[in-house]
Amino acid sequence: MQNPSTVSAGSRLASMLLDHFIMSMIAVSFSIPAMISTFSNAFETSHDQQDIDVFGGNFFFFSLIGFALYFCKDAIDARSPGKRILKTQVVNNSDGLPASPVKCMVRNIFCVLWPIELVVTIISPSRRIGDFVAGTKVVPFENESAYKPDYSKLGLSVILAYGIMIAVSYPFIVLNESFKPKTIQYVKESFNQAESTNLDKVISDSLHIKSDSKVYDKIEGEDLKFISVIVNLDDNLLSNDSDYNNLKSKFIPVLANVHPDSTFVGRIQFVYKTENSMQTRVENYDWRSEK
Repeated sequence: MQNPSTVSAGSRLASMLLDHFIMSMIAVSFSIPAMISTFSNAFETSHDQQDIDVFGGNFFFFSLIGFALYFCKDAIDARSPGKRILKTQVVNNSDGLPASPVKCMVRNIFCVLWPIELVVTIISPSRRIGDFVAGTKVVPFENESAYKPDYSKLGLSVILAYGIMIAVSYPFIVLNESFKPKTIQYVKESFNQAESTNLDKVISDSLHIKSDSKVYDKIEGEDLKFISVIVNLDDNLLSNDSDYNNLKSKFIPVLANVHPDSTFVGRIQFVYKTENSMQTRVENYDWRSEK
């Protein structure tokens, strides 16, 4: 049975801080696979035409589950971890019954307005903005109830929260994709080992740097070669723009002497590695775009 008295501002603020800490840890745990994917790819070089995906690839959608659970923190018995510790509960403002999982999710969506919600909570401890929208309030809780979870409503609240997270994230995903360079489709069977080896030799003889080149004689739809070169630098010429531009001014003519501009499209990766770090700059060459 609920105590009819109201909760204090101190209790509400403490509950909010506890919930934020606990639920953030849970949300971050779901983001670990995406972070591992992003950071592991960051220290690898490959001839694949894939830039680092800051969203962690498909693992990003898995990480959204953690944020969905953040918004559903009150879904079980209308009591989040912080509310269980401080003995409070979310109830309907109209009848005092425990709020449904969906109502709890709706009220928690407004946590994104935390600076405003913080001020409102100090002024009105029982009802912040989310409570006014969802028709709920927070009250003291003294006696444990024989709560039986309604799994259908629990599942619905998580699905709705997850859908909201996807909807909010989608524009950023689309924007990120729009900035990625267009992938060039080359014919893998046209790989030319002799020309690849020769290009590495020319680069080494001319510039005294090591490279790993792959030359493909055909790209789909056009009579052009595709060339991918990974240039491994002994000195860090990538941090300073002046050094990097000087490197390119020497490297590009060497490449053009072997393969004239109009005969290929490609990708050049300049890499500087140490035991603990790696720097990379990528140049995508597509002479067709300059016509």
